[in-house]
Amino acid sequence: IIPKFTIFFNMFYVHTPVELLIILVIGGLILIAVAFFIRMPEHPTLISIETETQMGESYAKFIHNLDGFTKIETPYIHEVFDSTVSMLRKSQAEPNYYYQISVVDNSMVNAFALPGGYIIVTKGLIEFCETSEEILSVICHEIGHVEKRHVINRLIKDLGVQILALGDGYIGEISQTILSTGYNRYQEEEADLFSCELMFAMQLEPRVLAGFFRRLNDENNRDAYLDFEIVSSHPDFP
Repeated sequence: IIPKFTIFFNMFYVHTPVELLIILVIGGLILIAVAFFIRMPEHPTLISIETETQMGESYAKFIHNLDGFTKIETPYIHEVFDSTVSMLRKSQAEPNYYYQISVVDNSMVNAFALPGGYIIVTKGLIEFCETSEEILSVICHEIGHVEKRHVINRLIKDLGVQILALGDGYIGEISQTILSTGYNRYQEEEADLFSCELMFAMQLEPRVLAGFFRRLNDENNRDAYLDFEIVSSHPDFP
């Protein structure tokens, strides 16, 4: 038994740098094989939807107190968006959030998805859209970011769970991050597809969003839009 054990031990005993290199290569190949056969979650999230919703409420309150993000409070807007939210929820098989949509008095053409189902739409976007279907397609796009948990995962990646967990002390920094950073190409494509599927479920033309971006691209002053979240990270916008 002892000689056999000695032989087994000598297999892992490093005599030369070459042997060490061989062991490292073999170890690396083993790790690659394990990673290939064991699939990790594509959208790992360390924060529950309940916690995310509480965070989104805090960020929305902070943003609505910023210059240029004052909420426009009119019965008509509330009626329109309440009806939109109701229609969206009926069209989705299993919505994870109760969406709260607000319009802010800002001339830029933009929309922002916050954690927990809070969506901010600018007055400029509403004025730019030629039909209610265009507005709805943009909202569906933002809902796609929420449902796919792009928003919260982006914050975890950019800031880390520790900062998000600290709460009130970093609300301003986190809110500014939401307003100033975009999504990656894969996330934008997922949100586009989600928008098309949701529009189709509501028996509306799913290609409306593409027309919106095409018209925005054709505007003479389109360079003014390049810093906006909805445009800066979108794969179809040059």
